[in-house]
Amino acid sequence: MKKQRLAKTLVSICLVLVLAFMLPAMSLGAPAKSTPAPGSAQKSAWQPPASISIGATGVATTGYPTAVGMTSKIGEATKVKFSVIPAQRTMERAMILRKGEAPFQFETAIGTLFALKGTDEYKELGPQSYRAAWVGGVLIQGLATRASANIKKWSDLKGKKVASYPYHAAPQHHVDASLAYGNLSSKDVAFVPMSGYPAGAKALLAGSVDAASLAAESAPAKELAASVQGVSWLPLPNITPEDKAAWARFQNILPGFFPVRTPRAAGASKDKPVDIWGYYYHVIAFDDTDKNLVYWFTKQINENYPAFKTVSAYLSTWTLEECLKPEAWFAPWHEGSIQYFKDIGRWTPEMEAKQQTMLATHPQKMTRLK
Repeated sequence: MKKQRLAKTLVSICLVLVLAFMLPAMSLGAPAKSTPAPGSAQKSAWQPPASISIGATGVATTGYPTAVGMTSKIGEATKVKFSVIPAQRTMERAMILRKGEAPFQFETAIGTLFALKGTDEYKELGPQSYRAAWVGGVLIQGLATRASANIKKWSDLKGKKVASYPYHAAPQHHVDASLAYGNLSSKDVAFVPMSGYPAGAKALLAGSVDAASLAAESAPAKELAASVQGVSWLPLPNITPEDKAAWARFQNILPGFFPVRTPRAAGASKDKPVDIWGYYYHVIAFDDTDKNLVYWFTKQINENYPAFKTVSAYLSTWTLEECLKPEAWFAPWHEGSIQYFKDIGRWTPEMEAKQQTMLATHPQKMTRLK
């Protein structure tokens, strides 16, 4: 009996050992399916770099604090370290992208247009294959005067001193387009050359010019509005047939700009809005920029909007809804951004049609320095 019990015990031990060896082999042959925990998502094999540089317009412009404010909040959320490189001149900003010092650039609408067309400062470089990664909210600008000067209509500007920018194409185009709206030209006014955009604002404040192109929510505009001189904006309405013809002249020079009636301008209010022009800032990249990186950055801008919208009044306008208005687009989208918009269900046939039109207008590819 003892021998029988011992034999049964040995058989049992052997069975346990056999099963112990068989189970791992069985699991390797037929892996069990696991269900992710609720709310979790599989991580992509692609991960963002530890640090990312961003190009931007000069420190005295809207683009620089916008870039800093946004990326600081994205950096807090993602632990990616961002650095913003300011550059006042258009060509300095262009080199940041072309040399690969930064994959993204915060650029004005007119700077993007110059690059896409290969005009003005970009004439020697030729058309650039810039692609949009995001389109910011509407910025407002106009031709400002001191209210005390009593320049109320465009004909009042004849013979007056106007700030000009012979070394900077973008602000000079602002002036030229404004004069064209008023059916005026450089022959009707006295141009006073300025070293740059900030100098024009200072000259208007000091009274050495009678009119200057100003960002309507900028510190100089608000300073002028708060002074005893006050601020006045030459009107650019878009109501009558004459207004529409005037806007056609304006947009012949600045095609990326459009009419805006707004209470946000310095000196304006809800009861007394002003008619000036609007435009967008773009986050741009070259067409050959890593689509995973562009997808990731586009996603971060959208998902971190609640965090950065309170940083400034302008950043509060950087909504997905503003970004996805096809009527305001003129730069082709990067494929990484398009994929993100498709993944969240926001890319429409109308958007695809507009994208194909923009690609046909600006077909250049891979024009960065190698």
